[in-house]
Amino acid sequence: MKNTDQMRRSVLKGIAVTVCYCGAPQLLIAQGASNEAKVPKEQAKYQSSPNGEMRCGNCMHFLADTSTCRLVEGPVEESGYCTLWGSATK
Repeated sequence: MKNTDQMRRSVLKGIAVTVCYCGAPQLLIAQGASNEAKVPKEQAKYQSSPNGEMRCGNCMHFLADTSTCRLVEGPVEESGYCTLWGSATK
């Protein structure tokens, strides 16, 4: 019985972590993230170079007309990358 309970807890904990990790950027957008809600570059682990094919220029959060991001503070480079990168179509 204990193994079943432990397994159930592990699965539920894994689901909760996945939902939080994957859903956080979309939640910020849905709430209309303002400048106050943006994440500092250091926290987003922003870098000025891409991570393979993942780059700001093809991220759903990138605003090309202002070279800014909906989620990260300050200007970002089109060739940059951060851990909040999203691949959904703009």
